[in-house]
Amino acid sequence: MRGCISVAFLFVVGVFSPSLAQDSQKAIEPAVVVPKENVLLVVAHQPECPLKIEHIELHAPVAGGHYPPDLKLRHKGDIPIKSFKVAYIDAEGTGGSWTFSKKLVLPNQVVTVSEKPPSVKIIPLTEELRKQLRLTNVLQGLIIIVVVRVDFTDETFYEDEKSYESLRRYFEDRPSHK
Repeated sequence: MRGCISVAFLFVVGVFSPSLAQDSQKAIEPAVVVPKENVLLVVAHQPECPLKIEHIELHAPVAGGHYPPDLKLRHKGDIPIKSFKVAYIDAEGTGGSWTFSKKLVLPNQVVTVSEKPPSVKIIPLTEELRKQLRLTNVLQGLIIIVVVRVDFTDETFYEDEKSYESLRRYFEDRPSHK
């Protein structure tokens, strides 16, 4: 089952995300919030990191698949941020990352990172949709979020690439428990 979720997740992220973003003028695409009992979203412990992840949500289109998690991050440092990179990885060793550099992130500012197309509308998860999307009360996946790098306007930076790469290798090297 985990393999199916990973394959579906990568298929949607790798194939449909770019095309959906280009077709944002199309009809509304309904999606639901994936319950944490189905896919557990975990934030890596990074006490020195100036970006604190305050909120994570994973959405599943009613048509099937998943988008990368939506994040809200708060800048807890004192120096404006000019760019940052956040990565996510699942228990199969697959995932992706975002690099955010559109505008400065000021101290205490909250930034939302999302790859959902604008055409997505979040709807309530009904029992009928739960059955259709196979969102039973069984854990089907785990996604870990890591802040990989933060670059400040004064040319200093925070970096945790080693932890992310160790985590990635750990999941890639593990034998499958299918």
